[in-house]
Amino acid sequence: MNTTLNQIRSKSPCADGWTKLLKHLGKTQADDEPLSLTTILDSNGLEDALWCLQAVDGHAREIRLYTVWCARQVQHLTKDQRSIDALDVAERFANGQATKNELDIAGDAAGDAAGDAAGAAGAAGAAVRAARDAARAAAGAAGAAVRDAARAVRAAARAVRAAAGDAAGAAVRAAAVDAAGAAQEVKFREMFCDILETKELKEKNTNLIRRLEKQCWDYQSNCVDAEKFTQLIVAECVTWVNDNLGMVDEEARADLLKHFGVEL
Repeated sequence: MNTTLNQIRSKSPCADGWTKLLKHLGKTQADDEPLSLTTILDSNGLEDALWCLQAVDGHAREIRLYTVWCARQVQHLTKDQRSIDALDVAERFANGQATKNELDIAGDAAGDAAGDAAGAAGAAGAAVRAARDAARAAAGAAGAAVRDAARAVRAAARAVRAAAGDAAGAAVRAAAVDAAGAAQEVKFREMFCDILETKELKEKNTNLIRRLEKQCWDYQSNCVDAEKFTQLIVAECVTWVNDNLGMVDEEARADLLKHFGVEL
């Protein structure tokens, strides 16, 4: 999944995160070069990568499912059925199996569950509150998916830290939080970095194949001569390479273009 520095800048990023990303990229200003979420994650970490999802078009379904997944990791810490039901409804909504009204009702119920846990005492109470907060975030408003994903990540981390409780030392609690954060990052890479980029690339490949099939059909139908046919095929392939700068590294791109007689 790709965005651009200009798209990120249009969302008013924090100064520290923006400076860090530019430094990682070796740039001093924004541009329209495709920028993958993998690169952002490697540079700035999970929270900034989550924030940058708002600079990516579409993929609300995947963002919602990621939010649900984060909340599910601490679901066992709450026994309140309203929180559990909210996660189920949120997942069904993401998959087109629940209405916005059902999501709103589930979100309100999850909010009530979180409110009821506000007075719970001690580490166990804190864990329950955080777990219910994560469920509430997962069933949040349909138009606030990125914000709610970040809330769910933070709430799940709080729940893990609290679940370690008074019986564990600071080092154990820190290790538990680190482990939870690592799992969230792995899931983020799975859902937004690897699979979606492969999906986008597959769609572009399919479109290229269709265009090439048309060129072949025109050639076989004697609509174009052999020389023209070759030029068209080369042009399509060169266009594909240049359109996929964010998915093809520079060396591979140069080799491909050279193969088609194009020197950089």
